[in-house]
Amino acid sequence: MPKVMIVGVLDKPESTNVWMAKGFKQNGWGVIPINYRTIISKEGKEVFYDYLLWAVNRYKPELVLFSKINGVNPAIVQKVTEQCTTWYWFMDNIRVAEAIRAEQYVTRVNFASATSSEVVEFFDRHKYTGKSYLIIEGYDPDIFYPEDNTNKIDKILFFGSATAKRLNFVSKHLDLIDVYGQGWPEEISPNPPIVLADLRKTINKYKIVLNLVHSNIFSDRVVTTLGCGGFLLSEFCDDLSLFFDNKKNLVWFKNESEFMELVEYYLKHDDEREAIAREGLEKVRKLHTWKDVTEKIITTIMRGD
Repeated sequence: MPKVMIVGVLDKPESTNVWMAKGFKQNGWGVIPINYRTIISKEGKEVFYDYLLWAVNRYKPELVLFSKINGVNPAIVQKVTEQCTTWYWFMDNIRVAEAIRAEQYVTRVNFASATSSEVVEFFDRHKYTGKSYLIIEGYDPDIFYPEDNTNKIDKILFFGSATAKRLNFVSKHLDLIDVYGQGWPEEISPNPPIVLADLRKTINKYKIVLNLVHSNIFSDRVVTTLGCGGFLLSEFCDDLSLFFDNKKNLVWFKNESEFMELVEYYLKHDDEREAIAREGLEKVRKLHTWKDVTEKIITTIMRGD
């Protein structure tokens, strides 16, 4: 059985790395978890570096996938690449990529991917001999799926942490939007973050789920919502149009005036809204589970391109 070593966060059930590991297992791969943040917080970086190199030598995985490794010495990544095939998996926006100097890692791995085309282009501008890939996050259909809820709340759900942009947008529409997440002022949202089954149940309660983008990245909020059979109303970004069709799988808006028009329309037109939600669900079930995502990674390294 081929093995993948995932260097990320696998000791928190809501982490995407947990679902990614499940996807690899569904494709017939064994998974070696390296919870680098936990090891560093308890033992320090030097202990983590020694342990990682020991584990690579001990288990000899076919692939080492680095995820969310900002703060890790790039020289350690280079040492791992000298022993086996490596992949840098990046999920944040271009500002984060620039801030953490993600190119330090990209130049030291065999393969790299990002969930934003801006970041892929950023990777390719640096001294990287391989090809970078645009691969968006998946979802776990065993956790996120439709639930029967015929009496949906006649409002909009937004789930996610507070940012200046989100605060500005939501504060203009408090009568329409219910918010769940970290960092929100009490007057906007007293609701805590929601994950896993609680998130699924909440998505299924609302007629509309809102997505606000960072630059040109749309996050796993999109596939998670569609996987629950939810109707997604998203702020537009170019990447969204690469994977989904407007008014078929979801609906997007380009300004606040259009947002208000679409909200008014789809809150009243249940049949059209639910038809779009069904198409969105079908799309992500076929193409965007974590099994699909990890299969793309496996196929890419097997081809060696």
